[in-house]
Amino acid sequence: MKGLRKGVSLVAHQPVSGPVFARSVIVLIDYSSSRGATGLVMNKPTPLRIGELVGSMKGLNFRHDVVWIAGPVQPEVAWVVHNRGDLDSSGSLIRDGLWLGGDLQLLTNVAHASARDPAPSSFRFMRGYAGWSKGQLEDEINEGSWDVVDLETETLLGTPAEDLWDDAMARAELPFPLPPNSLSGFRSN
Repeated sequence: MKGLRKGVSLVAHQPVSGPVFARSVIVLIDYSSSRGATGLVMNKPTPLRIGELVGSMKGLNFRHDVVWIAGPVQPEVAWVVHNRGDLDSSGSLIRDGLWLGGDLQLLTNVAHASARDPAPSSFRFMRGYAGWSKGQLEDEINEGSWDVVDLETETLLGTPAEDLWDDAMARAELPFPLPPNSLSGFRSN
């Protein structure tokens, strides 16, 4: 399907089934028309903190960054999405300025580098992922569940979670869906 590739974002239309995908913005970390797609939800923080989850394992007790829900598939799998390509072993490049890795050493490196250079939008520690089998994502796009948008790294990491969906809709100049019966007070002539 035109526009689908690693690094682009999916913006959910309302209603998308399930609370994980409602008003979600997903960055694709893998896409193949013959295999399917894998993505990470970028705007679903949890109340859990990195220090609570892995603090004692890697000396990250000092980190108060939130853990993010990246999708409903394999919540025991962890990812580090970051913009610190200057670090050794940064992981794999998703798109310009956005890298992905899946080991605790990368989390430690990014967290310690971010402590010295505390940009609030330098990384996210994420659990799980979203996945689509061959043809499934294309079908959902054709049904109107998703729009494909090319969002910049600064938008994906730098926009507050509660604003990312609205920001993505506005940047892509997508129409905002109105709730049912919201136009009941209007009459046409």
